[in-house]
Amino acid sequence: MNKITSRIKIGSVGFYAAKIGIGTTLAIFIAMFMKLEYASSAGIITLLSIVPTKMDTWRLCLDRIITFIATVFLAWVALFITDYNWIAFGIVLTIVTFGLAINNLQATLSVNAVFLTHMMSAKQLTWTSIWNEFWLLIIGIVIAIIINHVQDFSAQKKRLDAGILDVEIEFKRIFAKLKNYLSSEDTDEMHVWDDVIALEEKLTPYQTMAHQYQQNRLPVKDDFYVNYFEMRLQQVNILHNLHYEIKKLRKNPHEAQIVADYLETIHTYFSDREEPKIQLEKLGQYLQQLEKEELPKTHDEFAARARMYHILMDLEDFIILKKRFIKNNRI
Repeated sequence: MNKITSRIKIGSVGFYAAKIGIGTTLAIFIAMFMKLEYASSAGIITLLSIVPTKMDTWRLCLDRIITFIATVFLAWVALFITDYNWIAFGIVLTIVTFGLAINNLQATLSVNAVFLTHMMSAKQLTWTSIWNEFWLLIIGIVIAIIINHVQDFSAQKKRLDAGILDVEIEFKRIFAKLKNYLSSEDTDEMHVWDDVIALEEKLTPYQTMAHQYQQNRLPVKDDFYVNYFEMRLQQVNILHNLHYEIKKLRKNPHEAQIVADYLETIHTYFSDREEPKIQLEKLGQYLQQLEKEELPKTHDEFAARARMYHILMDLEDFIILKKRFIKNNRI
């Protein structure tokens, strides 16, 4: 991680921490002002409800309300059956945990568990205690929604732009290594493919970050970064598929040199923001040149020629992915 990316990340984490601090404090203040019991719980609900995106916060808060109602009903049923609150607590918590896990709503478990502990402390379930817990929930989630609508889009965009630069530098480094690998017998193959794997691992968090930025921008439609990193992941998959073919082609100097020259072309124009016309035109020239050469005479020559065509066609797919992206997105 370079210094610019590190500073942007620190700024984003600081902004998130500030939202947590302000949101929880405000929720507790309102709960205390309303003279609610367990006022600190409102702050905890706010803390647990501020998640990376606005849309996820809305979904989580809605889930909290629905599961709260279900938990209250189960608590009432359990207390109707038994007078022992600790038994009722265990029964309800078991049922609630099972139901939430089945429906992938485990994120709401903590708040419902807190409500059940309050029920045990009160030793009874009354309308007053239910309304107290309900208002704690409402205060917590409303403050979370309001706070999480304050987003530092500028910092998020800077992180993504830095990610684009970072990814393109890595791609260019890999293409330079692949060219050297085909052109020189001294190049260590494993380092090249380790770099491809490392690039894929780097792209995944960038893709997640892009999805979060997109969700935070709604209702404004902004798919640029999501589409960009998805395109780059598809290109990495193409490079993975070339591993075996490039390894084999290295034994055929003539075909290997043609592919190496084309890799150099891709490397040279990789960061261009225009449609990759030069790369596609260069590929067409190579194919025309190959049509003029003599046909392979031996099985090994035929295999090498077929392998070279296969690599060039995969590299064409690599370039076409970028062409489609540029056509469908502003860049």
